[in-house]
Amino acid sequence: MPDAGARSLGEMFLAVAQRFPDRPCVWAAGQTLTYADLRDRAAAVGRSILRACSAADDIAATPIAVFAYRTAAAYAAVMGTLLAGSLYSPLNPRYPAERNRAILDASGASVMLVDSRCAAEASRVLGMIGRRLTVILLDGAELEPGLESRHDIRRADEPDGAARVAPCRGGAHGAYVLFTSGSTGAPKGVLVTHRNVLAYVSAIVRLFRPGCEDRFCHLADLTFDISVHDMFACWAAGACLYVVPEKDIPAPAAFVRAHGLTFWFSVPSAISFMDKFRSLPSGALPSLRCSLFCGEALFEDQAAIWHRAAPESAIYNLYGPTEATVAITVHPWSPAGAHPRPAVVPMGRPFPGQHVVLVDDRLVPVAPGDIGEVCLGGSQVAAGYWNEPARTEERFVRLEAPAADRWYRTGDLARWDERDGFVFHGRIDQQVKIRGFRVELEEVETVLRNTLNTEIAVALGWPEDANGAALGITAFAAAAIDEAAAITACRRALPDYMVPVRILQLDTVPLNQNGKIDRLALKTMLREGLCGKNKC
Repeated sequence: MPDAGARSLGEMFLAVAQRFPDRPCVWAAGQTLTYADLRDRAAAVGRSILRACSAADDIAATPIAVFAYRTAAAYAAVMGTLLAGSLYSPLNPRYPAERNRAILDASGASVMLVDSRCAAEASRVLGMIGRRLTVILLDGAELEPGLESRHDIRRADEPDGAARVAPCRGGAHGAYVLFTSGSTGAPKGVLVTHRNVLAYVSAIVRLFRPGCEDRFCHLADLTFDISVHDMFACWAAGACLYVVPEKDIPAPAAFVRAHGLTFWFSVPSAISFMDKFRSLPSGALPSLRCSLFCGEALFEDQAAIWHRAAPESAIYNLYGPTEATVAITVHPWSPAGAHPRPAVVPMGRPFPGQHVVLVDDRLVPVAPGDIGEVCLGGSQVAAGYWNEPARTEERFVRLEAPAADRWYRTGDLARWDERDGFVFHGRIDQQVKIRGFRVELEEVETVLRNTLNTEIAVALGWPEDANGAALGITAFAAAAIDEAAAITACRRALPDYMVPVRILQLDTVPLNQNGKIDRLALKTMLREGLCGKNKC
């Protein structure tokens, strides 16, 4: 359980490091850091940040950009930012440089932390930025020559054993800003506070009882909020975080066995990928004792495959968007209570102290058993969208429901079931999940319209797996296209999971009776192979 007196993630970590200074804290790229090691490295990063921000009125008002990837330095950067009283906003070397630039500009960050793994990509992004940044280099990172004339480049302090940096800000102050796909054609930032994360971590520790002997499997990138669970739930328990090497991410079963990992958290599609690689035979994951899945629908057949591979592990389906701090409901899965396949595993019931209500299109709670939009309330609900008050007001609302003063409208549909709690029933909009990542199809369509110079571009979640979950994006355009060139252009603007696998040309786009593009008709055409000038 997090220290009851901790007001911030930094204070929580320092308290655990004081209790377990010599216990392993992070394993990354073959290097193990103890809690004392990470504390001292983070403190050095924090002091470097404070010196870089000495002229700022309030260091907590602007995120620190963290451009670091799966290295010990990456976790020192995150914790150092929090110890300095600021909030972090991660970038990702697997994203196109243009997207990282857009996120950096939207965050307003004036300080960037860069590790050696990300130095080359950071150099490309810094070359695109029209304002001067302070860049703090970690673990011997080197940028491309010439950038020093445009940016203030300095090296982080070396650890000196001084753990304290400054009073840690907590409570309603921001802990991080994560940028997700946006329906307006640009990524949007979700502002999550220390209070939100501490509430989440307390629930996780209470429900799943991780201890200091546990070993957490860390698959997620820092730009995916499952990483928040991995880091802070692990460190709250005094456990060790094992960062899966990039080469092992598609099929990490051997890594899990080699290190005797006990806690797992991933998107459900990881099960399908691992099964495709034939890495989940019976008993393949004997060390796991707790397996959590979140980020997209978990299907009964996936849960059964995982149970076969990890027979000693309890299995839980979690539900929650980034705006509700990782996850907010839970359903324990067991073979005895499984539903007929290919049913979706229920969302379950809310964490202690958190609330779920289902509403109709007038935001009035629906009758028990009816399908309604999922609205979430409680201490895990985020502060809103970064520098977007209008969008925040649209999605974070007040309802005629007494459990909470403020509710987040998810856009998900569900119904209440007395046995299983809340049961997922799809979306009210065009958002899809690809490998657990939120994809607003409007953002893909905006890029396509600009790339193809056409007014009509439609993106769909297609192809689908046997359960009907989207495996990728297929797009249509009412314009003459060079498909290969268009896909290449999309790769320069979108993360790989948002890049269309196909772009098909249609002379006529089907419309429904309201005169809108008929997406169901387009999916039928895909299923039946009737895709005009391009073969499906």
